[in-house]
Amino acid sequence: MGNAIVRTVEAPEHGAFETGTCGGFPTYKPDSKFAKCNDKQMSGTSLFYKSSDGYVGPDSFKVLIIYPNLLAYKMIVR
Repeated sequence: MGNAIVRTVEAPEHGAFETGTCGGFPTYKPDSKFAKCNDKQMSGTSLFYKSSDGYVGPDSFKVLIIYPNLLAYKMIVR
């Protein structure tokens, strides 16, 4: 179906994040109707956070994640 889209709602105060593409294999339970997909490599969207140089401590940010089926939700990353 495609990768999710990530949009910034509230940027981190002490760093930055970026998105990328990653790959992996699904891990559906054997009795799931999607179990046959477990042997197929799929791509996904990854989110990477890096704090500002020298900063040590908590940080958070909010993103809007939009899935290929157009479902969306806001997520707070801490």
